[in-house]
Amino acid sequence: MTNRDSSVPLSFDPAGEFVVVRVVGDAGKADYFGYARSVRDYCERHRCRRVLLDESNLSWPLDIFLAYDLAEWMVSSQFGMLIQRIACVTGGARFDMIANMEVLAQNRGINYRAFSDLQAAEEWLLSGIPGHPDPRFPPP
Repeated sequence: MTNRDSSVPLSFDPAGEFVVVRVVGDAGKADYFGYARSVRDYCERHRCRRVLLDESNLSWPLDIFLAYDLAEWMVSSQFGMLIQRIACVTGGARFDMIANMEVLAQNRGINYRAFSDLQAAEEWLLSGIPGHPDPRFPPP
């Protein structure tokens, strides 16, 4: 499903126990909040509790001040209470800033993790669900 309510190019693809949100392109600061609102609204409508943000093709800049504002917004908008786990996959120069976003979000009680590997993100999202192995404890 493609998001038609935002200027941010998003697609929402249910993947069993979680939804994959793909975003590409260039955008500005205001678009980050439109992106976050679109994800929150989609998850609220569809009762998604786990989200994989695939930002591997995203070229938006993210600075520490914007990351701080986003983390604060996640708390004030109930984003973290609605969504149980958020995995963000990115690479290159963006990874360090997304890792900072992880710390900012987790310090506010939001279960947000940064990944450079799609499979690791999927394993983390699925861990703790009955019938799915915990990646911290591989089978013998």
